[in-house]
Amino acid sequence: MGGLPDHFSHNAESHRSNGVLARSQAAPFSARLRKDHYLRTEDDKDRGMMHLLAAAGDCVLLEFLLHQKLCDPREKYQYGMTPLSYAAKHGHKKVVQALLDRPETDTQSRDDYGRTPLSHAACNGHKDVVRLLLARPSTKADWRDQAGRTPLSYAAQNGHDQVVQLLLSLPDVKADSRDENGLTPIWHAAWGGHKQVVQSLLSRPDVDVNGRDNDGSTALWRAAWRGHAQVVQILLAQPNIEADAKAANGLTPLWYAAWNGNTDIVRLLLARPDVEAEIRDKHGSTTLSRAASTGDKAIVQLLLARPDVNADSRNTDNRSPLSYAAEHGHADIVKLLLDRPGVKADSMDDNGSTPLWHAASRGHKEIVELLLARSDVKADSRGECGSTPLSRAAWGGHREIVQLLLARKDVSVDTRDKYGQSPLNYAAESGHKRIVQLLLSIDG
Repeated sequence: MGGLPDHFSHNAESHRSNGVLARSQAAPFSARLRKDHYLRTEDDKDRGMMHLLAAAGDCVLLEFLLHQKLCDPREKYQYGMTPLSYAAKHGHKKVVQALLDRPETDTQSRDDYGRTPLSHAACNGHKDVVRLLLARPSTKADWRDQAGRTPLSYAAQNGHDQVVQLLLSLPDVKADSRDENGLTPIWHAAWGGHKQVVQSLLSRPDVDVNGRDNDGSTALWRAAWRGHAQVVQILLAQPNIEADAKAANGLTPLWYAAWNGNTDIVRLLLARPDVEAEIRDKHGSTTLSRAASTGDKAIVQLLLARPDVNADSRNTDNRSPLSYAAEHGHADIVKLLLDRPGVKADSMDDNGSTPLWHAASRGHKEIVELLLARSDVKADSRGECGSTPLSRAAWGGHREIVQLLLARKDVSVDTRDKYGQSPLNYAAESGHKRIVQLLLSIDG
């Protein structure tokens, strides 16, 4: 019990052998406790003595305090918690029993967040304490706190399946209750990847596997987003599952699985005929564009294998998957896309920038080489603000790319953008001396 004075610890230990404090020493011990102010309950920074003992699981001393009427088990302390809540939270069964044996103990005491001792015990997976509390007629098994959360909701969130099953066995517990955000126990279990809890909840006919939260997302949607492949597999096995359910933002489990690089989940979802492979976000970017941008080759391959995927799709800025792969330096994906019929290697976005322009800007030499090897790629095209790939490479200090571009007969060394700036100007302003020398040698 860190924080207790030495004389208290000494007195405590000296009387443990018989399990109680000797009557002859009870009065001076009580006086010392009072004198040292360890029974106060006004200080928000610490817990009172009884709360400390409840949290630490010290049943002997706690019973002494109760017997001497030095503390009130109904007294609330930090966060509005009673000793029973502290003991339940930490799983101290004997302390909980000792407190429950006191007629003045309130089993439904609520802290500042409306949580009860049962809420705390369920949240932390203390099955035996949960049983003790549920045995009391005054305990409300399906109590909702200020956020609308029930003990079942907390147990499901943290993966405590035994507590979940215990609560589900009670007739007054709603297996599909919603909190203030519309979240259900199965939603919490799926979010946390707790497959056993998910299975336990699915055994209840009153659980809606397709239930949506306030944002329109389902348990499957969240499991896919978080990368919990086993939970996704369990949910997809449900006969009435909406595998392609869209949330309020219009995105599906597949879109988020692809975005986060969860290959196994993408494979599971794409194996379903009811899952649309080409979903667009609010910017018009598809699942393929996202995967190409993040560099997930396996996911790109899975998506390209679907006949309903357009390998050259465009978003609201007219950018393609190839454009994103080139910008972010994913050469393997660039190769995959260039091998697809219908993919335009020299496609321009709304700024006029091509995949080559993006690759040259970022210094991706291998991709620049791949694109320059194509007969349908213009090496001197003008992109954003009228700048060319050479200007961008010079400005970024990418000397090897500058050399590759200068080796092309169709590249002009003195092309100027809308600000009148040439590749030489950009190299000089950026302090790239070797590129300046290289450009001057060509220019001269």
